[in-house]
Amino acid sequence: MAEGGGIEGVPGTENEPRETEASAASAEALALALAMDSARHDPELSRKASEYLGRQRALVDLQIKHFDRERCLAIEAAERKRYADRIRNGLTTFVALAVTVAVVGLGVMVWDAALETGLVVEPFTVPPDLAQQGLTGQVVAKQVLDRLSELQLQTVSDRPANAYRNNWGDDLKVEIPETGISLGELSNYLRASLGHETRISGEVYRTPAGLTVAARSGEAAGKRLTGSDADVESLIEKAAEAVYEQTQPYRYGLYLASAERQKEALDVVTPLAHSADRLDRAWAHTAIGDMRVRLGDEPGVGVQEQRASLAEIPGFAPALTDLVWAEMLSGHDQAQFDAANEFLAANHSRRQYIAASRQNDDVANVSYWRARAQGDYAEATRQARLILGSMVTVPGDVYEIEAAALVLNHDVTAARASALRLPSGNPGRSLVLGLAAMEVGDATATRLLSGTAPSAFSAVVVSPAALQRAVTPWTALANARFGDLPGAQTLIATTPSDCYLCVRGRAQIAALAGDRAGAERWFAEAIKQGPSLPQAYADRGIARLTWGDLQGALTDAEQAAKLSPHHADAWKLWGDVLARQDQWKSALDKYEQALKNAPNWKQLNEAREAAAKQKP
Repeated sequence: MAEGGGIEGVPGTENEPRETEASAASAEALALALAMDSARHDPELSRKASEYLGRQRALVDLQIKHFDRERCLAIEAAERKRYADRIRNGLTTFVALAVTVAVVGLGVMVWDAALETGLVVEPFTVPPDLAQQGLTGQVVAKQVLDRLSELQLQTVSDRPANAYRNNWGDDLKVEIPETGISLGELSNYLRASLGHETRISGEVYRTPAGLTVAARSGEAAGKRLTGSDADVESLIEKAAEAVYEQTQPYRYGLYLASAERQKEALDVVTPLAHSADRLDRAWAHTAIGDMRVRLGDEPGVGVQEQRASLAEIPGFAPALTDLVWAEMLSGHDQAQFDAANEFLAANHSRRQYIAASRQNDDVANVSYWRARAQGDYAEATRQARLILGSMVTVPGDVYEIEAAALVLNHDVTAARASALRLPSGNPGRSLVLGLAAMEVGDATATRLLSGTAPSAFSAVVVSPAALQRAVTPWTALANARFGDLPGAQTLIATTPSDCYLCVRGRAQIAALAGDRAGAERWFAEAIKQGPSLPQAYADRGIARLTWGDLQGALTDAEQAAKLSPHHADAWKLWGDVLARQDQWKSALDKYEQALKNAPNWKQLNEAREAAAKQKP
């Protein structure tokens, strides 16, 4: 039976309800039409019809008003529900955020605590009478902390320092609900439980000998220092130094070295080379190599120590910086250049192992020596000035790096001005002034270079072997140029055969002596020792040009310029060869290229002017 009374499946019954409704509506309409028609002829009926219609209209008005009121109430109810939903959702979101923040904050605290490797200074125990005088345990600990901070500031090191902090002034008093534990206390607890902090503690007490101050790190035995009450501040400072040695021996060794206590420094650092920790061993070898060279050992010892450090941690950036220096002192310019390139490419290692405050300085220093090795003396000058500009106060000796770069770039006037800023009697001052004199043909170069001491291009005192490699070739060459060939040959013969500058000097002196075969042999050896460097090619090209071997000189000039596009000597040589062939326009182009890198080179400017006059 279908809904509405029809019989399912029986034709003609599907539309029966609709037909019934339509019939009823038609009947009503017909009745209303008949009533109205009758009312036109019957006044009484007309009145009743009007009253009926009036009541119907009033009923409709009431229904409309009721429907409007219901609609307004429904809208208000929907708005109240929506507002309540918003409040409920906001509260839910707030609670969720609060819980998330709390969980993340706790996670961060746990993570930081697990990674904590700092050094915490705890309050010292002190006698009651000293505490009454104001020298409380916190005051003593604060003085120890202050001295430790001073020692760190006085230590120049690439190695990042472990941070010292106190254990009494960093407690944030924000109570955790229902526990009474502050956030600071919770942080301290997590660091102590999960981290690797070193706790520094100590005591001040009286003995028959006087007042004793003892300080220690962790469970290690503390160093005891005894004196009178009047010595208490000095005792506290010495206790802090003992803590510095105990907690950061590497940096303490460098502090001693900077205070010209090299042997003490070496005694402190050497045991670290046998540490169980690979990183400590790497740092130790780096420091040992530097200290031993400064104490006068062969530069090769420094090279060995830096390579031992690199064997511990391949690509170890701090060792690479010192390797650049050690290879330079050894006269191994190619190895110096290669180590500099490796350091400059070791971005990750620099960020990982070198303190952020030192990274830019190390990059500038290595870039300077790389440019020097490559013959890009204009770039070396720029890097030297960056180094000088980064210093708050510039020690006089440091001007040596700028002066050396300038004189090698044939800027005699500026080189002399820079050298004269060096302290009177500084060996580097004599060296640069001697090279400047040789550049302009002044025979006083021999006297100036002969008086140069071990400081060749560096403000540190190094071994006689380093002096021999860095200065003797220049002195011998000056002797040869100013007429003392026998003296030059005797002097250059004392230099080692594994030194790039020395071998170049042997070749040039042989050429000046007319020994072409010997010169070619030594030039070939120099090129073998520095295959990526331009200087030996340029030296040989100059000699070949003198011998009239224009093609050989041209080949050398091209190769030198290819190896180092900013090596002005290569471009000038190239221009000189072309000028000898009357190719003045091409020669002028090469001179212009050289001037981009050495604009103040007197002989270069003269050659350029001569070529400009000859150009058609």
